[in-house]
Amino acid sequence: MTARTNCNSLQVATPLGLITVSAPAFPPVSGNVALCIRPESIRLDAPPADAPNVFSGRCLQTVYQGEVAQHTIALAGRNNAVTEWKVFELNPTAAMDRTHAAVSLWIPPENVIVLDSSCRGI
Repeated sequence: MTARTNCNSLQVATPLGLITVSAPAFPPVSGNVALCIRPESIRLDAPPADAPNVFSGRCLQTVYQGEVAQHTIALAGRNNAVTEWKVFELNPTAAMDRTHAAVSLWIPPENVIVLDSSCRGI
């Protein structure tokens, strides 16, 4: 289900909660959609004070791959449904091992792509 909040953004109800998308990242839509969020678009730094798409979770695993750390984050959503998300952190610091730590992440609305729900297999 989707609902426009104004001409510049869209809110999409997901199992995680509402996710805000910025124009022009969405086409005219109604009904069910799929969201595309690339792992390198998810941020672990402090979000702006008024940022949407801020979620809390726990880091389950961190794999350092040189210039990138791949984190697996468990996020609790509506009805206590837990989903695991991959988050890529560029230029990580090994001293910041996040494994088993509580983390906050945020997704800039301009980095969320809306797809027609028939594109889910992509």
